[in-house]
Amino acid sequence: MMETVEARPNYIVGAVRYSLDHGLAEIEPTPESQSRFGALVDKLAEGSVWTSGGCSSWYLDATGRKSNLWPGSTATFRLKALRFRPEDHLHPHKSWEFAA
Repeated sequence: MMETVEARPNYIVGAVRYSLDHGLAEIEPTPESQSRFGALVDKLAEGSVWTSGGCSSWYLDATGRKSNLWPGSTATFRLKALRFRPEDHLHPHKSWEFAA
């Protein structure tokens, strides 16, 4: 658990650095990267204790999908969060300065 908590700041710092280096006011995941990540989470959760056997759990949403916790190993999560990937993000505003 602590490994996944500790991995998140690395990703966030990478995103902030990238934003500052490129003068970006905001960034957001592309729809494609969100879909890929969701598909990976679904694949990793498939057949797990959370999704098989008719378990009713707060880990599952109304459709039976496990969407609130990383279903893989902490090592896999750490690798996913190791580095910010700008190509997986949109850059809707290119400047911190907004029209008044």
